[in-house]
Amino acid sequence: MASLLCKNDTFIKRFFRSTFLRIIGVISYSMYLFHFNFALPMTKSILDPIADVRLKLVMYIPLSFIVTIIFSIFLFHFLEKPYFKKK
Repeated sequence: MASLLCKNDTFIKRFFRSTFLRIIGVISYSMYLFHFNFALPMTKSILDPIADVRLKLVMYIPLSFIVTIIFSIFLFHFLEKPYFKKK
């Protein structure tokens, strides 16, 4: 919506049309389904052996985001995409 309001080829327009945002938009429902029930506990179990609490906190958000993105892409391609092709 915001990119439609920009008349010229501005940074905002390029940002909203970027490949990264398109991918996030496509897999957003898979991310919604996966992140809370699976990605966050999985990330916590990966980081449990680390003793330093500060290091755990610094690594928790990026690692949970990476795990969520990877598994959401997988879910989209192997569950959502075949389901919607049948319709």
